[in-house]
Amino acid sequence: KINKNGEVSDFTKSAESGLAAVFGLKVDAKRKILWACSSPMPEMLNYDTLAKSAVFKFDLVSGKVLEKYTPSTNHKEFVFGDLALTSQGEVFVSDSRNNIIFKVNSKLKTLEPFFQSSEFWNLQGLVFSPDDHLLFIADYIKGPYQLNMQTKQLTKLSTDLKESLKGIDGLTFYNNDLIAIQNGVNPLRVTRLDLGYKQERIINFQILDRKHPAFNEPTIGTIVGDHFYYVANSQWGGYNEDHSIKPKAELQDIVILKRKLAKK
Repeated sequence: KINKNGEVSDFTKSAESGLAAVFGLKVDAKRKILWACSSPMPEMLNYDTLAKSAVFKFDLVSGKVLEKYTPSTNHKEFVFGDLALTSQGEVFVSDSRNNIIFKVNSKLKTLEPFFQSSEFWNLQGLVFSPDDHLLFIADYIKGPYQLNMQTKQLTKLSTDLKESLKGIDGLTFYNNDLIAIQNGVNPLRVTRLDLGYKQERIINFQILDRKHPAFNEPTIGTIVGDHFYYVANSQWGGYNEDHSIKPKAELQDIVILKRKLAKK
């Protein structure tokens, strides 16, 4: 965690309660909770083949682990890439290995499959519309989708634009638009996708950042007010073929970029 003075300190202990490589974070400020999804990866420090993917619930103030949720399915391996929260505090997580969207069941203290489709190839970012009626889903290979939470009808967001909508990792919602981090296209970029009045198709495309000198696999971000903060260099290329980390001289300091978003 980083305070207002720029001082950095650990929010939680390494590997606490079985915490593995952390991919997604979401703050529930209203309930003072930090949610994190983690999965064991060969590149992580002290990699343990017996570690399990899980969603962790932390006290936002103390950093204490309040709950740990693991999947209730028979699948053995999961890669939890991102989290999405409804306005009521319900938690959903994307599994890019089996292409399942899970939901936290707080009563049973487990992760239950909520939705899956043969349409999906590689699930990444998730974000809800402000009214919780729609869940927007980034498929890394095929582009963004929309899921109706009442009917569970899945719709690929259509567009007449020529720009590629593939390679989206992080996905956030702002002023009826999707803010997408595309690290699967060249050049790497952050884009703003206008959903239109009905939020069912992409009618406009704006590039917010492209070929930024700090870019080295940008991944996910968050919106505070009218500003978008995001990880510019997650450094997926910072590992050797044997999964060991490269020498320090070949790595970079982590950069968080801030972008002012214009209102319509």
